[in-house]
Amino acid sequence: MTTDSAQAHGSAQWTVEALLDLFDAQPTGDDAFTAQTGPAGEDERQVVEGTQVLAQSIVAAAKRFPDKSVRSVYAVFARAVLVAAGPVELEIDVVSEGRSTATAIVTARQNGKRCITTTVLADVPTGDVIRHHLPRPDVTA
Repeated sequence: MTTDSAQAHGSAQWTVEALLDLFDAQPTGDDAFTAQTGPAGEDERQVVEGTQVLAQSIVAAAKRFPDKSVRSVYAVFARAVLVAAGPVELEIDVVSEGRSTATAIVTARQNGKRCITTTVLADVPTGDVIRHHLPRPDVTA
């Protein structure tokens, strides 16, 4: 989200469209994405909400594995991401990528410093093979 679009949306009232725009991550190379920090909150706090960067990491992983669905995410928040300190650089390290599953570590950096590390597990959506239905027994009333 650019500063102009953030001001157009206002920090007091976020719409779903504005949040989706903020959560988006733009590809900048092989396994590399950039995401914006957005504006400071109403309280002028200069720290980006960690869940925002988590969402941006999920979006980057989903774009990296377009045929798979993200199933599990685990994050370590080691350093704060600051609003005015520049964009967030997302680097994807693919641990494994097969036909049905994929695992990646997404590192969020700001100004070259590692801030958040996220492990993302994804798989190809399939039908439920565990669930089954047993017929109801006949019972007299």
